[in-house]
Amino acid sequence: MRSDLVRVAEETRHALQGIRMDISGLTIPRNRILSKINDIDDGKRFIQLAGEAGSGKSAVLRALAEEHARHGFALVLTDKRLVGPGWPSLATHLRLETERLADLLCELATLGKPTLFIDGIDRLGNETRQTISDIVNTLLDDPRLADWRVVASTRSSHLEDLRIWLPPQLIEEGQAHIVEIDGFDDNEAGILAGRFPAMREVLFAEGQEQEFARRPFFAQVLAQRSVGTDGTPGKFSEISLAQVWLEGPQGLHDKAPSIERRQAMGELAARCAQTTNRSGAVEGISAQALTALVQERAITEFAGSGRYSFTHDIFLEWAMFGLCRQNGPDWPGTLAAAGDRPGLIPVSYTHLTLPTKA
Repeated sequence: MRSDLVRVAEETRHALQGIRMDISGLTIPRNRILSKINDIDDGKRFIQLAGEAGSGKSAVLRALAEEHARHGFALVLTDKRLVGPGWPSLATHLRLETERLADLLCELATLGKPTLFIDGIDRLGNETRQTISDIVNTLLDDPRLADWRVVASTRSSHLEDLRIWLPPQLIEEGQAHIVEIDGFDDNEAGILAGRFPAMREVLFAEGQEQEFARRPFFAQVLAQRSVGTDGTPGKFSEISLAQVWLEGPQGLHDKAPSIERRQAMGELAARCAQTTNRSGAVEGISAQALTALVQERAITEFAGSGRYSFTHDIFLEWAMFGLCRQNGPDWPGTLAAAGDRPGLIPVSYTHLTLPTKA
């Protein structure tokens, strides 16, 4: 059993390391949100961290898990590392020896108040959903595991989808609690502006421009642009920001690397989109372009498998958006070839920016 505990702890460590906390080297504590979560009644067994794309849900989950691990036990699973179908597949992947899942969970609970953290629960495919269902059903069915709590991050627009496959007793009224994860507040935005003065104008602008700039994911893209150009990012929308990112660092004015980068992103995105764990093989893709994307922290190797995935689902969406634009009026065929999964690129992108056939 001891070797299993070590392997589970190691998987948790790797999962947490895969969640980015900083914005170009600056980590902004989300103390207000963390305090709000910590004040939730112990009777709530399922805490849902819900927010819009890029609002920092994963970073909040990581901060919460690391804080929890100091006085309890945190089991962290992420959509990018989880395998299926079912618990036996995950147990084999982690090389666990304990035969019964309930026995392992009971042993983990002796290490302190136990919590299962699931990052990106709304992005799970059918096989990995089965893995989570096996774990959650065990937690609900065994009286010895009554102290376990589940914390999961999800996009707000996908909350209702969880009701389709999660056990009803987990999400029923009285058991579940939703915490909305918003972008940075004025104080947090002030810290960011202090580090990146060129961003102050958009961080304290009016309306949607401010709302986008204060989401940590978009703030990171803006910060990189600010650092690279020493200029004010200027007015933007999510689409314009996606276009800036697709151009590459400082616009990659050298045409050949820019084309190679776009081709590598598009090909990898198409391959990732066809798999449930959103990872893809890299055979035939420029090694130089892949190395550059790794250095940008846009992609990363998937669980030591030799396959690669995008470090954020928005990067995957943007790369697919770029591929569709390259293919012109035939972009619906591009999505179809990639599996046409819901949410592969936001609907607003197709309505506003992709060409249509005459």
